[in-house]
Amino acid sequence: MRRDARVRDYDAKPPAYFRNARRDLVAMLPEDAHHVLDVGCGAGELGRLLKIERGCCVCGIEVSEAALQAMEHLDEVVHGDVEGVDLSAWAGRFDVIVYADVLEHLYDPWDTLERHRRLLATGGIVVASLPNVQHHSILTGLVRGRWEYRTAGLLDRTHLRFFTRSSVIAMFVRAGYQIDSVCANTMGRAAQCVHWLSQGAADGFLAYKWIVRARLPSCMGVQRSGA
Repeated sequence: MRRDARVRDYDAKPPAYFRNARRDLVAMLPEDAHHVLDVGCGAGELGRLLKIERGCCVCGIEVSEAALQAMEHLDEVVHGDVEGVDLSAWAGRFDVIVYADVLEHLYDPWDTLERHRRLLATGGIVVASLPNVQHHSILTGLVRGRWEYRTAGLLDRTHLRFFTRSSVIAMFVRAGYQIDSVCANTMGRAAQCVHWLSQGAADGFLAYKWIVRARLPSCMGVQRSGA
């Protein structure tokens, strides 16, 4: 019942919510990545960009009705809840798995990350974006006694988990990944100026999202036998 209600919440969101191509995440992908899984692919805009600009083969998973639009752009799309669908047929298939603002929507993102290791080929990486609960706007609200959910943003009403930089790193390490980088995604010129002036020391309060790139240890992953 809770999952059905969550799907209704997603389907009630405006169409623009599912149409973000996320060029900042595309830039984190290796140039030689050919097989990509976009978890929470929305209407398929990120995958469509990868197919047009890089010639990638892109599969997607999407719980909302936006999956029907994604099917028009991507090579394969699973319309369902990523925490419940059987993806064993995709074992060792992907060079990259992308989670663009997805993990915070899951009941158990730790388990999902761990299970998805088997979907990666040898040398596979993960690129993820997660909202920062330590952002100054949230802290200011807490000082004023406010924690108000919205239809989108840091306090999206469909968020089930909340992360800081340290808890993001801990989640990926616990799931068996090695961290390549964790970058602050700031919003506005003022925040970017403070970022540079503080040499990143204030990023915990300035980062709107954390952009993570992580990889399987060299001893893990599945050797892909064909395309």
